[in-house]
Amino acid sequence: MFMGLKLEDNMYKIKEVGYCYADDVKNYWEASQYEGEYFKYYDPDIKYGIPLQDDLETLYKREPLLNLVKGNDLYDYLCLDGTDIRFSCDSIGNAWFYEESLTKEEQKKYLQMMNTIGGKIIFPKHIISINSARGFDGKIKDRFDLTLECIRLYYEKAKEKYPLKETLENHHDFFNLFKSFKEYVDFFFLNCLIDKNENIKFFIDEKFENPVPDGKRQELYLKTMEFVENRNKEIKEFLDKENAKK
Repeated sequence: MFMGLKLEDNMYKIKEVGYCYADDVKNYWEASQYEGEYFKYYDPDIKYGIPLQDDLETLYKREPLLNLVKGNDLYDYLCLDGTDIRFSCDSIGNAWFYEESLTKEEQKKYLQMMNTIGGKIIFPKHIISINSARGFDGKIKDRFDLTLECIRLYYEKAKEKYPLKETLENHHDFFNLFKSFKEYVDFFFLNCLIDKNENIKFFIDEKFENPVPDGKRQELYLKTMEFVENRNKEIKEFLDKENAKK
């Protein structure tokens, strides 16, 4: 468990990397047996997510988001003070599109992993949030590798049409805070998903035209789990390094 740094004493102090924030939520695991609206009200990202909200604020409250503060309520999750930029807390992965191929045990492992700090990210939300757009876009279907490819294309100023292009452009005030795609990747601990040439390490070969092929659902599950596990390691390395300076 890292001890470390609470903002007022110049230490990053968050829960242990790999800790499952769903365990903070009373009745979460019972609710996870149900679908739809019932389960939503036990989501650590929303109603009962204060420990997670605190840790995400602590982790990301640094340049260029040094003015990051909590919103007025958990639906207005985090805000960049002095701007109109608001953030939602979003899951890196969503088993919605391939959960039918998972056993109950695999589904629980997935939820445990996605509810760690490495399984969460903050996205700006303006009109249509990035998280909603990537979930409902049939060419993305919540795959984070494809989401990151769209963000890479945004920074590349690609002329061709690609999924999420309009949504990302609507959030230009946020993305333009980062000077480059690599700066964005570094800030959000996503280096384990790009190669040395800053190309995306896709989970599977099938991309925008067939993001969740029937025969690859188990592979997508395993690759997403591996990515979040590696992202947790990247976050831990950063925190250990920063706290060692203090």
